[in-house]
Amino acid sequence: MNNRLRSISINSVVQVAFIIWFISDFLSKIAFKDDTLKEIISSIDKSINIIVLLLLIAVIFLLKYSYSQLVMIAIVSILIITSAVLSGYNSLLSAWLFIIASKNVDFKELVKRVYYLTVVLIPFVLLSSIIGITNNIQFYRFPSMKLRSSMGFDHPNTLGQRIFQLWMFIVFLKNGSLKVYDYIFLLLSIVFVAYIPNSQAAYMSLLIVLVIVSIYGLMKKHTNNGRELLCNACIYTTVIIVLLSIILSLIDLKRYHFLYLIDTIMGKRFSVCYRDYQLFGISIWGQKVYTTLEERKIAGINEVLFLDNAYMAILLRFGIVVFAIFICAYIYNMIYQKNKNSIITIIFFLYAIYGVFENGIYIASYNVFLITISSLLFNNADQKKFKILFSSIRH
Repeated sequence: MNNRLRSISINSVVQVAFIIWFISDFLSKIAFKDDTLKEIISSIDKSINIIVLLLLIAVIFLLKYSYSQLVMIAIVSILIITSAVLSGYNSLLSAWLFIIASKNVDFKELVKRVYYLTVVLIPFVLLSSIIGITNNIQFYRFPSMKLRSSMGFDHPNTLGQRIFQLWMFIVFLKNGSLKVYDYIFLLLSIVFVAYIPNSQAAYMSLLIVLVIVSIYGLMKKHTNNGRELLCNACIYTTVIIVLLSIILSLIDLKRYHFLYLIDTIMGKRFSVCYRDYQLFGISIWGQKVYTTLEERKIAGINEVLFLDNAYMAILLRFGIVVFAIFICAYIYNMIYQKNKNSIITIIFFLYAIYGVFENGIYIASYNVFLITISSLLFNNADQKKFKILFSSIRH
């Protein structure tokens, strides 16, 4: 009985920690007008470090790992901590801590809770913007001069990213089997994201979600091996996306008219990464890459810099070693989940597409599905026993 209570309590601690961390991160990306409220939210956001520290302590003292698992955790942790210190970015470290702490977590239960939070928080922010509690940051996209609105978030892309995330939750919880009203809502979401925040990453990715999920649903109904073929296509395409992102970001696309034209259509995601590569180069263990206004002021860089492509962001900021670890874990988890829960393979592919445009793919508060890597790392007898234990308790 004590073992049962201990297992349940560990699961609860990790879930509560993640939910608090998720809410804190969500609120920190809201453009509140009141300065006092901003300071309060900022203080809450800083508590993330304390939560992560407590989580690490829980991992060390509450969970049990095999010798080989401990060695693997120690090596990867040292490498990720090193890259976090050198780069000044803790996003991958936070994701890694949640992965190793989620050895016995009921992932679907966690997704449900975060989904309900998202359903509440997005309308809350939109309503706050309408009634004037938060700022509706607006500016025009150059050169099309389309008006972009953040509707209470700190940037229009943040709104688009949260809506994309909401749809990943829906696709997962419904196991890719959407109803007619789901498709109508998805189409409305695409129109909203295209015209209000005008987030190129979000509406292009949501269009692909519409296509892929439709194909997935048809294959589930009419073919036996169709899902496996689709999953394989998603895995191979993800590898191609990563390779092309790196290759196109390491060459001067202005020399190649056709490639530069494609890059321009995609918001010059690759050519701006090429400029970052020229300035900072690629390190082995990680480095600081100055892209924000505050960072560029400190470094004395006058030109505007962006690093929106997630794969180049990982490579430049966290170094070659951590980049290789992340990509290998990401792809291998897609292969592993193909026969366990194929919809996760599909979702990883959809996030991979989003990674061409934005950085959310490696940030756990945006890509909760990274936690599923835990089931890949800890796929052993203890994990199976825990699932049997959970079933016996519930029944």
